[in-house]
Amino acid sequence: WVCPHCAARLIGRNLWHSCWQFTLEALFAKAEPAALDLARQYVGMLHSLGDVQVIPQKTRLVCVARVRFAGLSPRKDGFLASFALHRWLDSPRIVKTADYGPRWRGHHVLVRSQTDLDDELCFWLQEAHDVVGLQADLGRTKKYPPLTYRSWRHRITKVQDADEGRQRRSSLSAEFNPGLRTSAPIPQLAC
Repeated sequence: WVCPHCAARLIGRNLWHSCWQFTLEALFAKAEPAALDLARQYVGMLHSLGDVQVIPQKTRLVCVARVRFAGLSPRKDGFLASFALHRWLDSPRIVKTADYGPRWRGHHVLVRSQTDLDDELCFWLQEAHDVVGLQADLGRTKKYPPLTYRSWRHRITKVQDADEGRQRRSSLSAEFNPGLRTSAPIPQLAC
């Protein structure tokens, strides 16, 4: 269901959500300019995962496939990237975790420089999109084989080789993502 007021995609009719329209710039108004540039790159990373809607809110940004699976919270010198998986990650990059039930394990990674937006983070986001965001484990969507680094790398290589497909996806993403309002162009990164 799509909200007629704000165009947010929701699982069902009449689910509570905020219809306010916010921008990425407003979200990072009190942050350093470099933090906004990093956030734009992160949003490009989120768009490269598949059919997603990126929605800036008053205090955070959320990313929705079928359900919310990733997001960010601004900080003065960067942001805290968050994503949900069905498993716990054991990495020194994870600065905070949260248990949201039997199928949701929240992970938070501090992003302060462009080097923090690397293949490892993109791999985790792709897994979050495929398993949690699309709810692949519930049998309602296409079943995905287990994601390994090798299969993920193969998928990314195919995307990078198909340049005109990437351009088409970029224009479609902008057309079907009214929740993201920004005055500057968002780079489309293939992780």
